[in-house]
Amino acid sequence: SARIPAASVRIGRYPALLVLAHGCAVLAASDLCPIRFNRRRFIPLAILAIAGLSSLLTFAGAWRYSITFLDAGQADCAVVRTRGHTYLIDAGDTYTPAADYLNATCLHLDGVLLTHPHQDHAGGLADVLESFAPDVIYVPKGWFEVEEVSAAVTEGIELAKGMGVEIRELSTGDVLSLSGTATLEVYSPDGMELPREVNDMSLLTLVTCEGQRALFTGDLSEKGEPEVIPDADVLKVAHHGSNKGT
Repeated sequence: SARIPAASVRIGRYPALLVLAHGCAVLAASDLCPIRFNRRRFIPLAILAIAGLSSLLTFAGAWRYSITFLDAGQADCAVVRTRGHTYLIDAGDTYTPAADYLNATCLHLDGVLLTHPHQDHAGGLADVLESFAPDVIYVPKGWFEVEEVSAAVTEGIELAKGMGVEIRELSTGDVLSLSGTATLEVYSPDGMELPREVNDMSLLTLVTCEGQRALFTGDLSEKGEPEVIPDADVLKVAHHGSNKGT
C-alpha cells in the first residue's frame, strides 16, 4: 500500500529546534494544556507547519551545488546535489552510509549511477531502495553481460526492477541533464565490446556545474582509460587509489 502514489509523504529530518517546537505543539494540543478546547483544536495545524518548514529547509539545502563523498570504507559512494535535484554516484557496499545520509538530507532521489557491477560500488543499492525509489538507475553499457555478479548486487537490481524503476545503460558520448545548470557527460565505456576486466567497464563521467568540473572514474585501470580524458577541478581517483589506476 505504501507504493500507491501519494500514500506517503517524505518530510525533512527535524533539526533540534524543530524537534522542541514539535514537542511543545503536541503538549499544547493535549489535555494537559489549560487552553480551552475550541482554541486548542487548531494547535495540531502547527505540527503540519513544522513538518512543512523542515521539508523547506531540507529542499533549500539541496538547492546549492555540492558533491559529498561519504565515508564508505573500502568502497565508493558520493552524493551530487544541485537545484533541488539529488543523485547518488555508486551506492557503496552492503554496509553503505548512503541510505542514512539521504534520509537526513533529501526529499527525493532523482537518480542512481552505478559505475560497474562490483559489490563495493553497487552492493548498497538494495539498502538505498528500502528508503527511496529513484526515477532511474544508470549503469554502463554491457552491465547485463557480466556473468559473475555478487548476490548483493543482483538483489539490488532485481529489487529495482520489481519497483518499476527504469534502468538505463550509458556509453561514451551520452550526456545527462542533472538540473538546469548541471550536466553529466560520459567518456567511457565505448560499449563496443565487454572489457576483459570488469573494472575497465567503469563509467568515466564528468559532472559540470557553474563552471566547476568533477571527474568520477569508478575502478578504471590505466590500460582501460580512453584516449581523451577531460580536465577537471576535482578528481575521484580510480580504484581507491590503486597504483594500477590513472
